[in-house]
Amino acid sequence: MLSKRASKRLEGFKSSPFGMLSKRASKRLEGFKSSPFPAPKGAYYDPKLHPDGTINLSTAENSLLSEDVITVLQNGKINVQHVKYRATLIRSSVPQLEDLLPDYINLRNPLVKVTRQNSVTGPGVGALLASLIWNLCDPGQGVLLSTPFYHDYTRDIEYPALAKMVLSHIPSEVDSISPDVIPYMEETIRSSSKEGTEVKCVILCNPHNPIPKCYSVEAIKGYISLVKKRNIHLIVDEIFAYTVFPSTDTPSPQDFVSILSLPEYRSPDVIDKIHVLGGPTKDLGCSGAKAALLISENTQLRELVRRSMMASPISGLTDAALSELLSDKRRLLGLLERNRSEIGKNMDLCAKWCKFHNLPYIGANAGVYFILDLSPIALKFKYDPKEIQAITILMNKMIDNGVHINPLALDADPLPCRFRFIFTQKREILQLALRRLEKAFELDHFDGFN
Repeated sequence: MLSKRASKRLEGFKSSPFGMLSKRASKRLEGFKSSPFPAPKGAYYDPKLHPDGTINLSTAENSLLSEDVITVLQNGKINVQHVKYRATLIRSSVPQLEDLLPDYINLRNPLVKVTRQNSVTGPGVGALLASLIWNLCDPGQGVLLSTPFYHDYTRDIEYPALAKMVLSHIPSEVDSISPDVIPYMEETIRSSSKEGTEVKCVILCNPHNPIPKCYSVEAIKGYISLVKKRNIHLIVDEIFAYTVFPSTDTPSPQDFVSILSLPEYRSPDVIDKIHVLGGPTKDLGCSGAKAALLISENTQLRELVRRSMMASPISGLTDAALSELLSDKRRLLGLLERNRSEIGKNMDLCAKWCKFHNLPYIGANAGVYFILDLSPIALKFKYDPKEIQAITILMNKMIDNGVHINPLALDADPLPCRFRFIFTQKREILQLALRRLEKAFELDHFDGFN
């Protein structure tokens, strides 16, 4: 016994597969595609809660400092300002991320000090990046990345800006984080324009993801020159800035250099076109805390991003906890140094395991991942490493034995059968994961864990 207008509305629901959604929402739903390499179902491994769960080596999280960091976060003092709107908190004298996040970035020795005046806080790099793309790109304009690339950038490029991802495919024989990629990117800009997609900005991820290395100064300058020559914007993601470390394989790696420390960044030709993202949560193993910073000298852009964050700002409780973590500089530097030491040890263990099993790899000196080449395993089981089927078979074998690792095929990797291996688990969990991989691939037991 519904009213006529209610009955008519119900009929409208039935006539559309997506109900009463906007055209752009319906189009977005139609564009959703399931991953060709889906994650396993169920809870991930936890030694107490889910001992039979799959060990997640696919998400770039760092568990090495978790217990120490949680202890500090729990000591954060919650003031009355923290349970009010953010506009109240940032106008108070309570220690807060509006000042402490810039202080964290200032550890990189920028040429000009970062302050709350030339930066914007937000609930994670993803939120700030999505806002940047919306404010820089009209629907259908392009955002350029070189391959291989971090595939989740796609999410923030396409929504809500409706921009397009444009990939510059770098040949496998070219070092993807060297200045040699710049000519390829220039050619991609030209060809994309001919095909109807104007490239409006380019993303530089330093340290790179998924390649676990830092860019050289020459390579960063190459990107700045590209911005100047093509009159486009450059977004620099420096979220892993302090997760840089030596290893036995590479005792003196390329160090991290922030673009904020280069004189070329301050050039009048590009100063309003370069925008930097960073924050402490990846470095300190608390990525779920969701707090990051945008640094830009573009006053209009900064104000637009700031206003876009008003509806979804950093939580006041997150602010209280992270402010406690960042307020003691001596403790902070100690945690960062310990993190570098522990990550280096884990990388060395993984390198020994790979060598023992004759598996090619690219060892890490930055980030929380290294690249593992499973082509020999594919060949062992009579599969062509160049075929998608090989990746699917290997992933199924790993998941069946309780390990999940994402293939670089998701990142447009030019080489087949490579995987991004997250190695920043607690040592005993990492060892268990390696044992499970040995079982999955019918490998001999590595006896070098002690």
